[in-house]
Amino acid sequence: MFGKKSVYRRQFDALEAELKMNLENNYKDLARAALKKIADFVENMESAPEGAPKPEQKEMLRFRETVDAYEQQMKNYHH
Repeated sequence: MFGKKSVYRRQFDALEAELKMNLENNYKDLARAALKKIADFVENMESAPEGAPKPEQKEMLRFRETVDAYEQQMKNYHH
């Protein structure tokens, strides 16, 4: 299993790549939409019912920290 990413990590990475691309190209509205998508993804994982498949706690913490960092970075990101 060494070197393999979880399905959750691959989904998160795809959403993060979209967000980064929009930030790099200064597409503010698209970056905000991508941030919402990635934040919703993490919130859905965090609020999944007991027994539902979800990432390990360590991975969830990394996801949350990453989203929080982007939210802080984009705090004053507007037209």
